[in-house]
Amino acid sequence: MRSCGPKKLPHVIPEESNLMSDKQLAAAVDRLPELSRLSFEDMRRNLRGCARICGLTERKAVDLAKRRPVLLKTTPAWLEENVAAGALCLDVSVERYAQLCRSCTEFMLLDAEAMRTNVEALEERLKIPRKLIIKAFVSRPFLFTVPADVLVGRVVESSKTLGVPYYVFAAVALKCPQLLSIPPGSLAKKVADSARQLGVGKEVMCSLVVKAPLLITRKPESLEARLRLIEEAARALGDRRPIAEILLAAPAGLCYGEARLRQRILLARQGYDRGLGRLFAMSDGNVQKLLKDEPSLEVT
Repeated sequence: MRSCGPKKLPHVIPEESNLMSDKQLAAAVDRLPELSRLSFEDMRRNLRGCARICGLTERKAVDLAKRRPVLLKTTPAWLEENVAAGALCLDVSVERYAQLCRSCTEFMLLDAEAMRTNVEALEERLKIPRKLIIKAFVSRPFLFTVPADVLVGRVVESSKTLGVPYYVFAAVALKCPQLLSIPPGSLAKKVADSARQLGVGKEVMCSLVVKAPLLITRKPESLEARLRLIEEAARALGDRRPIAEILLAAPAGLCYGEARLRQRILLARQGYDRGLGRLFAMSDGNVQKLLKDEPSLEVT
């Protein structure tokens, strides 16, 4: 366990700074009426303390307060305790947790005790180590706020949609936490729409999602153009398999932008001979190194 003592970051905002004008604070009260119980000076004091604890600059603090007026009623004492508890839950230092707060304000307002309880419930019910759960959720902090029952329900129902055991879907979702933010009904519709755009059956589409889960975050109508480019790369390699087999061999291609796909087409035309799967699994840097006599394309 790393040290999670109550270390403080240095002040970054002068005490004499007003931070927000009376007009800005009045606008915040209009958005969050319960702020009317506090004086403007109390609000400034709270925001200054939040900025100090999380290492925010004055501009960043003001921008956050405009978007999330609740910060103006968050006392430094509560936040400091919550940051320490959150760091303990995630097994990181207070400084690291403060960095998370700077990059995503949700971490400032997450209730550390509720976060810990949720993670422990998921660990017990899904039989997944808490470190893996935490690592996945850090990129999607709102998932810490979703009740464990809801997430477990999504895992079970979504696994049925994809035709895989729940533990397989759980493992895929840890690599692509966006899957957990999609209700099972919406996932089923996305799978059906994407299968129709690609001209493949539902079973093939489900296999593609399991192999390349980011695929499900792409708009179904964007897949047809990617499909043509993947097929062009396959034909350049002399691959004459049916399109379903081609996609299963290189599912990551459906997640790429046009420039990345065209780079691989160029490489295939230059005589790359290690197969379609390796062509699409190759890093962009290695692709550019292997390209000859062609200007490099900007990767998107």
